[in-house]
Amino acid sequence: MKPLRVGYLSPQATLGGAERAVELLVEHHDRSRFESSVLFLRDGPLVATFNRMLPTRILAPVRLRHLWKWPSLEAGVVRWLKEERIDILHNTMAYGQIVGGPAALIAGRPSVWFQHGPIGKINDKLASLIPSKNILVNSEFTRAQQALFNPLNIPITTVFSGVRSPDQFRTVFKLRENLRARFGFTAGNFVVGHLARLQKWKGQIQFIEAFAQARRQNNSLRALVVGSSDLGSKQDETEIRARIHTLGLEPFCIMAGFVSDLDEAYAVMDLFVHSSIQPEPLGLTYIEAMSRGIPVIASPQGGPSEVIRNGVNGRLVDPLDVRLLSSTILEIARDLPLRNQLSVEGLRCATRFSATEFTKRVERIYEDIWKSTI
Repeated sequence: MKPLRVGYLSPQATLGGAERAVELLVEHHDRSRFESSVLFLRDGPLVATFNRMLPTRILAPVRLRHLWKWPSLEAGVVRWLKEERIDILHNTMAYGQIVGGPAALIAGRPSVWFQHGPIGKINDKLASLIPSKNILVNSEFTRAQQALFNPLNIPITTVFSGVRSPDQFRTVFKLRENLRARFGFTAGNFVVGHLARLQKWKGQIQFIEAFAQARRQNNSLRALVVGSSDLGSKQDETEIRARIHTLGLEPFCIMAGFVSDLDEAYAVMDLFVHSSIQPEPLGLTYIEAMSRGIPVIASPQGGPSEVIRNGVNGRLVDPLDVRLLSSTILEIARDLPLRNQLSVEGLRCATRFSATEFTKRVERIYEDIWKSTI
């Protein structure tokens, strides 16, 4: 039996959670059973990454209100589906479904789409009106939200996203002291990390304020804020930097910007804080941190509450309670047995989110859909 050819349509080629999920799928597919092709609707750093692995194309996106441009875009997607002999189309996010769903119908190809959330915008409502064989979601929280926008009663399947193997991290960790020195951290510093695109809803400001309070009681604390505003907001970045300046934290709180090798960032950290102030559909960074043995504090809203057992494999703290977040940072920083417990249990939990298992679950969905169409 010839391998199934899966086409991945992604609106962006950046390093967000949805795009990283496609990257993991392509990397971990069983090559004897699946072949892949990728179509991006914008250029970005992932294009070069994918070009090294498989056929990749780029089509210019179209704004929803530019109706006169949509026939050309749809024709381009249909042409790609046929030229690449795609058997199943996998659309990423709502905009991907809005573009790819109609093209799959025209080309006579079955399609699925992966809703990574957050949900509630006009794109989500429009995407839900377009037929597909399945809507994949990354958490039960996202599933409950998507169920409110499912007029066609399309099956919704929860597939927790995977994270990259920590194998490389073990090698990078050996360079920990050199990596810390790069940011001006010493062996005596306790480094609290935050990794997210620079958007205020990701909670950088609450993290910074909590860190400032904690530093008043423990001056060995340092903070590393990783992320850029390429997918976020330049205005939000300016506000975040201004808050660091106002609080007098510039020597102690480092804004690292975009980091291409996230393992290098994780290797620097002693504690990881996820502080989204809006419900996170799932969130991957805190799971990556857990898989690398780093104790985590995460927001209790949305997906993290499905992963973290408070006080066992992590701590769940409302980031809007800055005083509690600050005291939790201090507690973990001074309590080595607690850190060791959170690290061990976090590692155990993170095995559920391996890239291999994630890919196998998605592959079974593809095969079930294909069997139902032949």
